[in-house]
Amino acid sequence: MNQAAINHWDAFLALKEAQPGLRQREGAEQLNIGEGALLAHAPGVVYLGTDIRAILPKLATVGPVQCTVRNDFAVHEKVGLYENLNISPMFGLAVNVGGIDLRIFMKRWAHALAFESVGHGGKTLRSIQFYDEYGLALQKVYLQDEAYLPVWQGLIDEFKSTEVPEFKTGFQREDKPARDFTETELAEFQQRWLGMKDVHQFNVLIGEYGLSRTDAFKIAPAGFAYRMDGNAAIEAAYTAAVAKGTPIMTFVGNRGVVQIETGVVHNLKRMSGWLNIFDSKENGFVLHLKDEGITEVWMVCRPTKDGLVTCLEAFDANGDIVLTLFGQRLEGEQELTEWRDIVTAVTGQALPEEATL
Repeated sequence: MNQAAINHWDAFLALKEAQPGLRQREGAEQLNIGEGALLAHAPGVVYLGTDIRAILPKLATVGPVQCTVRNDFAVHEKVGLYENLNISPMFGLAVNVGGIDLRIFMKRWAHALAFESVGHGGKTLRSIQFYDEYGLALQKVYLQDEAYLPVWQGLIDEFKSTEVPEFKTGFQREDKPARDFTETELAEFQQRWLGMKDVHQFNVLIGEYGLSRTDAFKIAPAGFAYRMDGNAAIEAAYTAAVAKGTPIMTFVGNRGVVQIETGVVHNLKRMSGWLNIFDSKENGFVLHLKDEGITEVWMVCRPTKDGLVTCLEAFDANGDIVLTLFGQRLEGEQELTEWRDIVTAVTGQALPEEATL
């Protein structure tokens, strides 16, 4: 362990003493290093190497876990079983509606580390944390049931490495440049939007045209994407969903993973500039949303074979998605009328007619 690494961790502890409640992520930012690089030299940390495809399926054996996925302005925490995981070379999928529901972009997952820390009330927090090549935290998985500690420790022992992880520096954003459309290209793009049969075709569409999501929204067919003033629509949508008991889907992700919560929201509370959902007792879900970081909110409608699907997408100043809200829906089902009513109420916009081509 080199002296600079030790000093980084000591510097973080000094920052934390001066700023009670400071998280690893924020501390690393203040020290101008990646969180993974900071954690890699913390006392007691165990490096588990780079074979993420082998580690992830093993998490199904350790009982209930808490999975935390976050970006700069949203933190999504869910307790459940890390099960039904399917991994391909580029993509991972864990479809567990109402449970730990994940969409994983495997090429981003570079390093795994096991760490123990002390939480509230002196409780030992045991985690396996996954980072990208630049040290950005993708997902943190916390043991929930000490009865599974032998299995948990066995997993750590199986992958324990004597190497020290090496993280890249100089991360560059992958911003897409704005482009001009001819009238013919614009008409073609809008026709293809109207011809979608699955919401996932949208990502293929914007990829082919080299568009960011927000740039695509700006040239959507009339009525199919609407930018709202300010960011109040997200809190308004949650408030209405709580009042009506409407089940919704909350997507929060980063460059490596999207974690999804599906179900009724029970306890919505604003505290210290954060909008929070505290549903641990009801369904093991907690959300922390620093919505002052949301600079754009869009209502977006996409055709599918099951009818229009409507969502609210929130973005930060960099154009990154903070979170997305849908009404609860399974493949083959139509969108909930109650969700559409919420969207039209909070946006003040009528939804377009069903696209028929």
